[in-house]
Formats: sequence, C-alpha cells, structure tokens
Amino acid sequence: MVFSDVSSNVPNQIEALKSLVRLAYGRKTTLQAAVDHVNESRMIPEGSVLDPCHLEVFRLVVCLEEFYVVDEVDSDDEETAVPTLSAPSSPDVIDSHFHLDRTSRQIWGKSSEHTVDDLLAYSYSDAVAETPSIPVNVVGGIVVFSEPNTYPPVDFESHGPWRVAVGVHPKHYETLTVERNICLQRLLDHPKVVALGECGLDRTIPISRWSRQEEVFAKLLRMARPDQPLVLHLRGVKGDSHGTDVYRSTLGMVEDVCSSEQRIHVHCFKGKSDIVRAWLRKFPNTYFGVTAAICVFENSQLEGLKVIPWNRLLLETDSPYFPPGKARVSTPAYIGETAAVVAAHLDARTPEILECATANARELYKL
Repeated sequence: MVFSDVSSNVPNQIEALKSLVRLAYGRKTTLQAAVDHVNESRMIPEGSVLDPCHLEVFRLVVCLEEFYVVDEVDSDDEETAVPTLSAPSSPDVIDSHFHLDRTSRQIWGKSSEHTVDDLLAYSYSDAVAETPSIPVNVVGGIVVFSEPNTYPPVDFESHGPWRVAVGVHPKHYETLTVERNICLQRLLDHPKVVALGECGLDRTIPISRWSRQEEVFAKLLRMARPDQPLVLHLRGVKGDSHGTDVYRSTLGMVEDVCSSEQRIHVHCFKGKSDIVRAWLRKFPNTYFGVTAAICVFENSQLEGLKVIPWNRLLLETDSPYFPPGKARVSTPAYIGETAAVVAAHLDARTPEILECATANARELYKL
C-alpha cells in the first residue's frame, strides 16, 4: 500500500524501495547499484516512465549515497570497514510564508509562547509520525500574522533571522476592529515587519459577505508601500481550483491603488499560465509562492508553474498546512519536500530549486 499514493507519500516510498533493494541484493547494496543491475537486465519494459513526483527525490537519495557510507558490518565479521566520508552540509533555505501562531495552536494548543526554533525542533522529535526526509538548514523565513486577534505586541522583540508579515486573512476581515486596525498600522512601522499581508479575496465564504470583504481589502491596499511586499491570498469559489476570476479581479483592484513598482508575493499560487503573464505585465516585481499543494496540481496549473520565471519563484510551507506523508502538521523544516516535487516538474535538481528560491526570498524581502 505504501506505493498507492504518489503525491504525498514519496519519502515512505523511497524508504520502502531501499528496504526491498537490500532484501534482494544484500545490506550493502546502494540504490544506484540496483538501478544499474535492473537496467542491464532489461527487466523494465520499453516506454515505462518513472512518475515525476518520485523522480527528483529518487535522484536526491542516489546523490546522497555518494557521500554517506554506512558501516553495516557485524562485530564478528572479518571484513574491513569502508572509511566513512563526511556528509554534505544541508542547503540553506528560507520559508517565505508560514504561520507560527496557527502551527503552535495545532501542536501545543496555544497560539503564543513558542518560537520558530521550537517548531524546527518539534519536526525532528519523537512526537512526529514522519520527520523531514530531505535535510535542510532553515536560515530564515517570513512569519505571517493574518489574524488580528493574534497580532504580536506593537513593541515585540524578535530574535534570530525571522521576519514578520502582518495582514488580515480575507476570512478574518470581520475581526479587524478600529483598535486592531490601529495596531496593524503601527506594526507595519516595526523594523522586523517586512510585509503587509496576507490579505486578499477568498470566495469560499457566502456570496452575501463578498462586498464587505472587498471593502476591507481595498482599505488594506491603501496601506501598501512599493518597497514593502504585499502578500496576497486569493481563492476562487469552492470547486474552482484555478481561481482565475479572483486573480483577474484582484489584479484590477491592486492596479487601481498601487504603483507598478509594488513588490508582490502571490501566496500559495495555483493559477494558470495566462495569470502569471498578466500579473508580470502589470507588476514586474511579482513573485509566486509554491506550496506542497503542487502535489495535486492539474495540468493547466503545472503549465502555470512552468512559466514562472526562475527569478520570481518562491517556496513556502504555509505551515501548519499541507503536511507531508504521515506528518500531522507542517513546519518550515519540511520545505525540502516541496522543493523536490517542484524540481521534478521543472526538470531540475532539488538543490537548484532550493538555492534559487532562497535567493529570490532574500531579494524580495531584503533579508
């Protein structure tokens, strides 16, 4: 059953494959040696294609085996142990969008009192059902506060490489009271707050509430500054996986208020190729964040991914959402899994995608 779910179970599938290979060929056999043997034996029918969701993770595992030599010789074995090479350092990464308050609430039952470092430690603890399968060194990220009721204090202290985005999620627009609105404006002047958002339109709410949602979004747009990224949350009606109408109507609203130089982060992008081109024509400084939702993309959405210029591509976990495999909650530590699937669809290597997206996050957010 471990091979039945291609999109979300890749790490478990790779581990299962490694176990089968060792059963068939011996404990010291590598995946690459097994691949070579199968290719030479011509056991795979011509025309067979490895699923792209497996391809890049498989490549990465084979690549890592060049650096790791596991000594599995029993103590009473007379074989000479192979010298162990040092493992490669994990790539530096930046999670361009995640929720500390919501993730903490899901893990510990409270929105405050925990840090990003706590999230990372939790991801590798015995408390999780599935730890990250692609090791990364999370060197920074954008902590998003989009619920007015969980905003940090206006004089909050932030330690480490983390920066903050503050906005109003379109499903929480009713909680933006006068007091919370004043708090938001003051937070936008905090030296560690680098973005306005997330904010935008979400058509999954009843149509009777759309007008008021647009009014609040328009008010937030008037707070936007060209040099401070605007983080957009855009969702169509239930059943509309592309959200084309929302992407287009939002483009018009932003164009009416913001300069063409406005820096924009289209969060959790799921749109088609024409939407990418339309936003870049109007706002050349638009970046597109990709989450693990890519695992269920339709072909038209994958075409949208492929036309995103590499210098406008961001990776994000949107933690606590889109947990991989058996994990109950996502955290920034799992961003390598998203990178692997993106790389498979872009015919690239995972380290390339991680390096590219990290450089783009630094550029957009001036990290």
